[in-house]
Amino acid sequence: MDSSNSTGKVDEKPTIDNRNKWSYSREKMLILNDSPICFLRPPFFSSVVLHLPELIRLPPSPDISDLLTNVEI
Repeated sequence: MDSSNSTGKVDEKPTIDNRNKWSYSREKMLILNDSPICFLRPPFFSSVVLHLPELIRLPPSPDISDLLTNVEI
């Protein structure tokens, strides 16, 4: 994996932190398998996950019909 430093040259040995920062394991991808995010290209996948962590962790909203049937009149 290549990484560039501030001089524009490519570092020969990227650090482990740099390699793992943007890599996603198979397990992480499977966890998000049902999410629409998994259909994004890999470069965009990481930025969406970083910017929307709360949205990913939120439980699905209840069905509106369930809400209406449980309302007491």
